[in-house]
Amino acid sequence: MQISPRDRKVLVILVVFVVVIFIWNMATPSTSGKGTAGMLPAKKAIEGTTLNQKNQARLTREVNELTPKVNDLAFNIAPDELVPRTVKDLQEIAAKSGVHIREIKPIRPKLLASGMGSSVPMEVHFLAPFQPNAMKFLYYAEDPAGKMVIDKLDISSADPRRKTVEVSATVTVFTKVTTGAGTSDLGDKSNASGTN
Repeated sequence: MQISPRDRKVLVILVVFVVVIFIWNMATPSTSGKGTAGMLPAKKAIEGTTLNQKNQARLTREVNELTPKVNDLAFNIAPDELVPRTVKDLQEIAAKSGVHIREIKPIRPKLLASGMGSSVPMEVHFLAPFQPNAMKFLYYAEDPAGKMVIDKLDISSADPRRKTVEVSATVTVFTKVTTGAGTSDLGDKSNASGTN
């Protein structure tokens, strides 16, 4: 079998082409490793996934445990409806404590930083003997059954001979309702940083 000159040229070109491709493949490394350069090895990825699943399960457990506690400590009514109820509760506490409240000043409700509810603060001012009246009022106000928290407290001596003090307190109640609340309450950072 004879090969025509034209077929020889095609065969030579084909051989040269195969040699060039072979040399090119040997000279340049495979790019398959570059595509996985940012990926974790399988073992680490599995460990990370397992850790994330454990964390998710733990957080879900914590949410399930805390939800009833939050329900016990927060109301489920609008902030505007909560103000008169809290004023009535404060007046009842004052009557039990033997304290005459001079002023209850509602402060605009604020949306919690988490967005999951609102805080409804009120300033309370009264003049009373420190022991037992003022202390009773503060203890009753902080009773968990009343769902109140004393955020700020200022006690100053009004009459040293009578042992009377002037009390100014910010009492806050919480609700899960966010409608009617103002801007976000990012927390009072004055206590942490020492500045107002």
